[in-house]
Amino acid sequence: MSAAGPSRDALLDATRRALATCTEGLDVSAVQRDTPLGALIFDSLMATSFIAHLEALLGVRDLPFEGWLLSHSERVDALDVGLLVDWLESLPQVRARTERTNGTVGR
Repeated sequence: MSAAGPSRDALLDATRRALATCTEGLDVSAVQRDTPLGALIFDSLMATSFIAHLEALLGVRDLPFEGWLLSHSERVDALDVGLLVDWLESLPQVRARTERTNGTVGR
C-alpha cells in the first residue's frame, strides 16, 4: 500500500464489497479489473445504492460518480471496474481518508 493512499487491490476489494451489498447472486470474487461495469450494474437505483455503500466503505461522502459517468458518456460501454478503481485512486478525498486510517479501506 502506498503512502499516497489505498492500493488498487484495496480499492478493488471495496468495490467488490459494495457490489455484493446491492447485487443479489453476484459472485464478487469473479469481479476483476477488466469486468465491464455494464455487466454488473446499473439501473439508477442500483447505481445509487452501490455508490452509497462504496462511500461508506471508503469513509467518504459525495463521490462525484455521476460526473465521472458523464465524462465517459461517449464510451460508456467501455467502462470497466479497473477504470473505476483508477478513478477512485485519483480522488483526493479517498487518498486523504485512507491516509488518516493508515491505508485501510472499510475495515
